[in-house]
Amino acid sequence: MRHEALRLSVSLFITSAFMAILLGCVIVGPSRALYEPNTDSIVVVPVHGTIELGLSSFLKRVVGEAEQAGYKGIILDMDTPGGRVDAAVISKHVLFAANIPVATFVSREAISAGAMISLATEKIFMAPSATIGDIEPIPRKEKILTYMRAQLREIAEKRGRDPFLVEAMVDRDLDVVWISHEGTRKAMLADSFEKMKKDGQDIKLLKKIAPAGTLLTLTTGEALELDIAEARYDTLESYVKDRFGKSTTIRVESPNWAEGLVRFLTNPTVSAILFTLGFWGLIAEITSPGIGFMGGGGVVCLSLYFWAQYLTGLAGLEVFFLLIFGIVLMAVEIFVIPGFGVAGLTGAAALGGGVLWSFARLCQYNYSQMTFHIVGSMVVLSVLVFFTIKYLPRSRVWSQLTLAEEVATEAGYLAVPEELSDLVGTEGVALTDLRPSGLARLNGRRTDVVTEGNYLNKGDALLVHQVAGVRVVVRKKQEQV
Repeated sequence: MRHEALRLSVSLFITSAFMAILLGCVIVGPSRALYEPNTDSIVVVPVHGTIELGLSSFLKRVVGEAEQAGYKGIILDMDTPGGRVDAAVISKHVLFAANIPVATFVSREAISAGAMISLATEKIFMAPSATIGDIEPIPRKEKILTYMRAQLREIAEKRGRDPFLVEAMVDRDLDVVWISHEGTRKAMLADSFEKMKKDGQDIKLLKKIAPAGTLLTLTTGEALELDIAEARYDTLESYVKDRFGKSTTIRVESPNWAEGLVRFLTNPTVSAILFTLGFWGLIAEITSPGIGFMGGGGVVCLSLYFWAQYLTGLAGLEVFFLLIFGIVLMAVEIFVIPGFGVAGLTGAAALGGGVLWSFARLCQYNYSQMTFHIVGSMVVLSVLVFFTIKYLPRSRVWSQLTLAEEVATEAGYLAVPEELSDLVGTEGVALTDLRPSGLARLNGRRTDVVTEGNYLNKGDALLVHQVAGVRVVVRKKQEQV
């Protein structure tokens, strides 16, 4: 009892800690203390390093709180090599819905997803040595490319920027030139320019800005020349003082602990580790049945894995349905109808489908990256399971957490009821179909029995093979060996 109490206590501790994390993220995180009313300040949102899905939820919170408090505006302090495309798309929708001025200050570089988010703001300001552009998706597939071009055209229309310029940042096949026509400067495809020139129109080539085979990436001077950026400033502070007034207060906002946790958990490497440890804990618990810390830890890891993806939109209810459906079917196969049949195969397929679906979205359908993480997880999981089954039950630590005392009959324990233990070797007949459980007549009595997994028909001659507790296992008589 002492060992079982210890295992139960550890499991309850893990579960309680996990529930505290969830409760904190749901309650404390989103409502972290709203801004006090302040109309003489602006909020600076640092967008540094790799862009993950947690950025969009962080940005949404900041925009909502700044609107409520009446701040002058929001400035994205941009210095990023890029990141997730889906995070940029979600952030774009947040910026479009903002009822407060939002601008970007590119302190060093706004590449890939960073450029997309910058273009989605109302105005862009850049430091002297900054760059912006190169939004080509990886992997570069036609379906993803078409989607990205549509997203950037929408951004160009919404913010009044030249659509050919922003599309040249994502599609290297475009041949884009900068021209002067009827007193205006704009970008167009080189083919269209040649056609208009042949037609005798008053059109002048100013610059070849993105020849076919190259992606458009602009320096600060080029961005100003092509009307992508508004102005050049040495520092963000000088930009704020010039545009908002010298008395303006700058408030730099950062992700709260809940948002930081979600960003950490949705990192593909961390997700793969959680996935591996989760299934390892469940498998280890199965090999040592009972409420224990391995099973509790496994549930916590898998819950964190799917919970973080659900919060960031990576996993919808359909993924949870597949996983729960798969787990239920496999439990039915193990505990209700032993054997490896339709329920087990269907459950394994559903569970595998849910895992593949979640990893595909986690890796942005980069199948090489997805394969790397899944194969790596399965290899590590196989090694952990091997050592768990072979060595862990014999270890000193494990013996302290499991019941190792012998419960012998001499000590007063009865593993099998006496009236059932005498049935081993008894012959009988099936009173109902055994699918695989049912009724049989044994020693003149109606008895609940179960087969070893195969199905038997009513009237078949039976032989009791084993009695385990109140579970009477039978075989078809002619199958005796």
